[in-house]
Amino acid sequence: MKKIFFFVIAFSALCQGMFAMGVMDVAFSPDGRRVAFIGTERTDEGVFTYMMQFNTSDGSLNKVFYAEYLEMIGYCLAYSPDGRIVAAGASNTGIFLVDSITGDPINLLLGHDESVRSVAFSPDGKTLVSGAMDNTIRLWNVASGSEIRLIKVDSGVNTVALSPDGKTIVAGLSNGHIKLFDAGNGREIRTLIGHQENVNSIAISPDGRTIVSGSKDNYVKLWDTASGREKVSFVGQQYAVNSVAFSPDGKTFAYGGTGEGSIKICDAVTGKEIKKIPGASGMITCIKFSPDGKTIAQTTLDTVVLWDVASGRYIRSIPQM
Repeated sequence: MKKIFFFVIAFSALCQGMFAMGVMDVAFSPDGRRVAFIGTERTDEGVFTYMMQFNTSDGSLNKVFYAEYLEMIGYCLAYSPDGRIVAAGASNTGIFLVDSITGDPINLLLGHDESVRSVAFSPDGKTLVSGAMDNTIRLWNVASGSEIRLIKVDSGVNTVALSPDGKTIVAGLSNGHIKLFDAGNGREIRTLIGHQENVNSIAISPDGRTIVSGSKDNYVKLWDTASGREKVSFVGQQYAVNSVAFSPDGKTFAYGGTGEGSIKICDAVTGKEIKKIPGASGMITCIKFSPDGKTIAQTTLDTVVLWDVASGRYIRSIPQM
């Protein structure tokens, strides 16, 4: 009864567009058939946090992972490569692992001292990388839940990503730096210096050769992974760039952020804007390409919307409003 009660509250709030604090992250399952998102709403009763999964084909509810009044803010999530597990990080310092098929909890990873802002699975799904505001990056054994390695940095970690071969960790920090680490031993490879404020989002191209970053300083930058050289730099928009994403074929990347609802799609070599998708109004908190590259999921503070990449056409809101 308790689970049903929380679902009723959650779905009622979602259908009214009551996201208040916001939908913070979204992810497609590896097969593209499902989309999950995490967010938080502040109500008179307290802080209401939810993580749910919907079917991309029609926007119908697939699974409620959790939807409860919890004293935490949900920040990030990621699917495992086989699509079986969803990992989610929150302000209560924990990382939740849930079964995406049954919705059952698998494990709770504890170790961070401050909010977990980003999580990423290794290509083989055996390791999870997390970044938090406690100035640490941690590697976890997914099967056992044990901490494998601790990497200390000099600023809060807003975003982490793993190279396609799983050998390199890339982290965007609150001091504007981007750091690369050897995933095998945790040693720092190099620091990319160029942004003047928080690095809010990073993505690695499918071939691993290029990193795209978006920052609170309004800039979007392209970096050469091997040398650390800044290849392209431009002002993305008037306000902070909150999210960047490479297309699955690596030919383009997309970005969006504060103050504008539009999604810009750019050439991955030159950085030149190719297309602008109108997007939903309001601040963009996250954008993700579907695995086939045909769809973009956009989250704002009050909705999740799917867009057709080729035409820029609106597909649907998740859930249907």
